[in-house]
Amino acid sequence: MQRLKASDDGRFLVQEDGTPFFWLGDTAWRLIHVLTREEQDRYLADRATVRRRSQLR
Repeated sequence: MQRLKASDDGRFLVQEDGTPFFWLGDTAWRLIHVLTREEQDRYLADRATVRRRSQLR
């Protein structure tokens, strides 16, 4: 696995060989102001069972 670095212009993540790195993140922007309490609980319970965690070093 290649290491990641900032692109030459500093705006993107690229691999060591310069190929773009696509990173899909999961956020909960709508959690508080759109979902009901029951939907929030269900979402958080589901996220607690998912074992996909990311860490940048």
